[in-house]
Amino acid sequence: MYILEPSDAARRAMGKHVTLYETEDGEVSIVHDGHELSARAFHKEGHVHQAAVVENKLLGAALNYAKQMQLERDDKALRSGSLTKRDQRLLRARQAQAATLPA
Repeated sequence: MYILEPSDAARRAMGKHVTLYETEDGEVSIVHDGHELSARAFHKEGHVHQAAVVENKLLGAALNYAKQMQLERDDKALRSGSLTKRDQRLLRARQAQAATLPA
């Protein structure tokens, strides 16, 4: 599979048949209406590692847990009375922002 570089000739070739030439050394050229089109190979990963799937599922749970722990820590700090008014304002703003994020 190849991705054509954007050009007028590539736009004219959209949806049309093109001719693909491959030399013995493996070099590929794509031609449409006598114009060689600039292209690059598209390499797609053919498989997904099961460990990556499990890791991403666990990551979501870990991030939710971390968010909950931070909210509890911030509530405790606000109740302690040891924060300056500026720090309290910043902490409340951060909590309000975190509340709008998806769980």
